[in-house]
Amino acid sequence: MLQDAAEESDALSVDEFMSVLHGLTDAQWVRLHEIGRFHSKVCGSLEDDLINEAIFRVTEGKRKCPRGVDPVAFLAEAMRSVSSGIRQKARRLLPIDHKTTGKDGKSVPFEPPDASPTAEQALGEAEATKVVEAAILDLFSDDTVARDFADGVMAGLEGEELRAYTGLNGTAFNSMRRKFRRRVDAAYPNGWML
Repeated sequence: MLQDAAEESDALSVDEFMSVLHGLTDAQWVRLHEIGRFHSKVCGSLEDDLINEAIFRVTEGKRKCPRGVDPVAFLAEAMRSVSSGIRQKARRLLPIDHKTTGKDGKSVPFEPPDASPTAEQALGEAEATKVVEAAILDLFSDDTVARDFADGVMAGLEGEELRAYTGLNGTAFNSMRRKFRRRVDAAYPNGWML
């Protein structure tokens, strides 16, 4: 029960989040719309719809913005999640081309459309990843070793490579892994990977 109260206080209430949202600068709104525009190209939804859905998820309690996290980075992650959900749904509903015969009248196998991202989409996703990575590193601004650990995890290091990178062994390594997981899970309850 006390843990639930502590977790609640680590996240902004809906009213607090809406206050923060109304306090965004013009530059922050421009950045938010740039991120929305990228994700709209990736998933085919309108950028305003993505921004509104991200905000709606906060007001409905589906997502909670941790205190101290940049609201633009938080909403960027929420939009990425919405966009990803739309793309996954679209993959399950691939259009089927009923034209199974070629020009010569012979049967032609069905080839689904290419679902791999375009160069522009990949570049935009890399930019969105940088925003999230910067926000995660900010979670550990109070501890340089934890920041190095987070940097190593985001670079894809694991096990012995991560131990060597951070210089941590045994109990210190395990404690740091738990600290990383707790802070990131609190900031990104739906996952931080793009």
